[in-house]
Amino acid sequence: MPAGSRPSARLADGDRLEILAPMQEDRMLKVYDTELRSRLLLGTSRYPSPAVLVEAVKASRAQVVTVSLRRESSGERAGQGFWSIIRDLACACFPTPRVATP
Repeated sequence: MPAGSRPSARLADGDRLEILAPMQEDRMLKVYDTELRSRLLLGTSRYPSPAVLVEAVKASRAQVVTVSLRRESSGERAGQGFWSIIRDLACACFPTPRVATP
């Protein structure tokens, strides 16, 4: 449904948003070599805990999570627990684009 023809509504605390139908196969999004049914890319920062992150990804059924590679360097030992969580989610993992700040 085109954005201009949808009724507007604001979500409040406790509201739920459900996607009722997947995209049609001929409308799949291709990013890198990954075909996606959904255009939802879920960021992994600012969650209060790893458990909340996991629940958010599962509830959203996101096929892609984005990660700030600068923040979660895969070469550092401290980030290994984070990468383990991402692997267990079985989502594609894309880098978060760096946004220039003034």
